[in-house]
Amino acid sequence: MAEITLDRLGKLYPTGRAATRALEEVSLKIGDGQFVSVVGPSGCGKTTLLNLIAGFERSTSGRVLVDGRPVERPGPDRGVVFQEPGLLPWLSTRENIAIGMRIQGRGKAEIEARVTGLLQAMGLLPFRDCYPFELSGGMRQRVAIARALALDPRVLLMDEPFGALDAMTREIMQELLLRIWEEDQKTVLFVTHDLEEAILLSDLVFIMTARPGRLKREIPVPLPRPRHYSMVTSEVFVKIKAQTLELIREESLRAMREEEGVEG
Repeated sequence: MAEITLDRLGKLYPTGRAATRALEEVSLKIGDGQFVSVVGPSGCGKTTLLNLIAGFERSTSGRVLVDGRPVERPGPDRGVVFQEPGLLPWLSTRENIAIGMRIQGRGKAEIEARVTGLLQAMGLLPFRDCYPFELSGGMRQRVAIARALALDPRVLLMDEPFGALDAMTREIMQELLLRIWEEDQKTVLFVTHDLEEAILLSDLVFIMTARPGRLKREIPVPLPRPRHYSMVTSEVFVKIKAQTLELIREESLRAMREEEGVEG
């Protein structure tokens, strides 16, 4: 587990003669073991934020700190799960999960024990020798999550990991992720467009403004744990969803008006 601090984070992308400001003065803190989601209008910099924490990109201004140490590059302390599983098609399920540990030179016995435990936790043990083309979309995403967890990262960064799944599979994956998180309570940053997903999973929801992305509001989610999908009909859940939806709607409308003004 780990604490994440963003200190006045900014990110510019050069675009021809000008530059696109993706993030501006973003400051926030994610506590040790917290599950936090980031939501906001399309193009508000959610994925950029995740990439900066992962170390895939460097900020233009400000700092990213994990346990007080600046993030300068990717590292095994931060596991990343993307919308597309990105599995290696020539490797089996267990080989895809084990690949990071093999690259690190871990011992055979350690790898076998860790991979077997993750296969069991993910309900993938009967499919351990299957190749990606033999698995359903939900199964492939489970393999991707297991691969990220194999190195036992202190931080789990997830960028729309269930966005390509059908509604029923998505619900199952959400409950699986909740169960896994409740067992070891890693620090999680979860990027999503789905407000119900963000509220159901999270301790705290960060709402971003339209581009350039800034932190508009922090909304705590006081739902008891363990969580279950039936909570989406509760009074507390519905109230939080309405509040979150209105804040995002404000930003989307503002962005549209600004674009119309530029075009005019």
